Amino acid sequence: MTLGILFATIIAVVQAAYPHTRILRIFFVGIGSAPVYLTALVVVYVVWFKLGWLPGSGRLSVRLNGQTGILLIDTALLAGPRLFVDAISHLILPALVLALPITVAISQALSSSLYDVMRQGYIRTARGKGLSIIVVIVRHGLRNAANSALTMGGLQARLMFGNMLIVERVFGWPGLGMYMVQSLAYSDLPAILGVALLLGTVYIIVGTAVRIAQQIADPRISVQSR
Repeated sequence: MTLGILFATIIAVVQAAYPHTRILRIFFVGIGSAPVYLTALVVVYVVWFKLGWLPGSGRLSVRLNGQTGILLIDTALLAGPRLFVDAISHLILPALVLALPITVAISQALSSSLYDVMRQGYIRTARGKGLSIIVVIVRHGLRNAANSALTMGGLQARLMFGNMLIVERVFGWPGLGMYMVQSLAYSDLPAILGVALLLGTVYIIVGTAVRIAQQIADPRISVQSR
């Protein structure tokens, strides 16, 4: 989710600062239209099977009995830099596949909002003060354009958990998604209900966080809600 938001913000700022790069929107929409399972399989085939750049499955090349269960923390504290880098290399591909649809969706929403914001009078005033276009966008544009992007981010955070079931299956990642898939295969009702309850709780938390973030970004929302 962090990668998706970071990439989306960079893409939206570049498109707003340099309008001729909006042709890239067609490219990103095309990539984002591909189903997640297809993207994951293509990435595994090209990056792991053909090029051998990154591992295509699992969380670590060796077995590690950590204390927290979070391999980035355990390898950094217990195993040294070599296994820490190995844990990151196993994380890159599934994280990027999950981040891709988030990047596409949020960047399109943010770009559209920035396009409208950049036509406002206060933006022209800021430009008249001699500020560069990037500074104007970061200081004055992003916050005023963040409302729709935050809404889209909340939606993508919910959809990410559905994509997680597929991505963890493709990459052999023993996480919550794989646990859910195995529970469905064996009709393990308590496990299915437990995961569903957990995801429902996360949905509520994400929705609340998005609402709070929208009120911080645009105080007019909190005034209107009163």
